[in-house]
Amino acid sequence: MAASATAEKKGTGQRADLMRCLPVGSLVYILTDYGKSRMQKGVSQWASATAREAGLEGQTAHGLRKYRMNALAEHGASVLVMQSWVGHTTLLEVQEYTRRADRRRVISEGHPVKRDPAGA
Repeated sequence: MAASATAEKKGTGQRADLMRCLPVGSLVYILTDYGKSRMQKGVSQWASATAREAGLEGQTAHGLRKYRMNALAEHGASVLVMQSWVGHTTLLEVQEYTRRADRRRVISEGHPVKRDPAGA
């Protein structure tokens, strides 16, 4: 068993440390300054504000997720990794990103178009 997996089993390690920071019994990871869970609109506004602070002007939460999915697909991430990053639950939701990345890869590698030897 890998060291990180062993640490997680024992309740130590980075993930366990981060989970201990959450209020007991909380299933919410993004809280307001007052310790309340953010509403969907609030999460979107928070993501946009955070993106602005990071120098990413004009980015929405959806735009950031879409950008991340494209980057993951272009770098050959597995479907499971992609689903984990953005919360998609079906293969169909991820396939458009992988299909688009495959198209860009073929174009950028300059693959010649195969011609039918019969001239059709």
